Amino acid sequence: MKKRLYLHLYDRRREQFCTYVEKHKDRIFQLSYLLVNNKQIAEEISKEVLIEAYADFDSQRKGREDKILLYKQVIKHTLTILDQQVDEVNGSIMHVKMSVAKGLMNLAFEERAILILKHVCLLSISDISEVVGLPKPLVKERLIQARDILVLEIVNGPVIGVG
Repeated sequence: MKKRLYLHLYDRRREQFCTYVEKHKDRIFQLSYLLVNNKQIAEEISKEVLIEAYADFDSQRKGREDKILLYKQVIKHTLTILDQQVDEVNGSIMHVKMSVAKGLMNLAFEERAILILKHVCLLSISDISEVVGLPKPLVKERLIQARDILVLEIVNGPVIGVG
């Protein structure tokens, strides 16, 4: 009887987590890819984030809490991989074909993350502040700065010595 109950609870938790993964996997990969511009590295980051999410899975967590937690994990894993694979990531930057992608990759990581969280993930300034661990006024300032640099890079090529 106990074994049957345990298996039922396990199956229910597994089903809930599968639904959770389906709901969030594309956004996790998209954010990862935009941050590193490398499909293989983005897949690795996504995999690590989902493994960590499984360990901490709580089916009672609400939507905003899920997103914030997952985006924090993406940022954490991206920084770890960037530290480990700087040459590979820099090499991938050289092959970016679109001017917007080149501009994004030339932004400082923090500015790039804030810009992507705002305009791709559609997070509020408050949520971005929580994800990156910076005060709201500083997030606003970095967002404006990132937009300005991105526009200059798209129009004029790489901006050197800004910031």
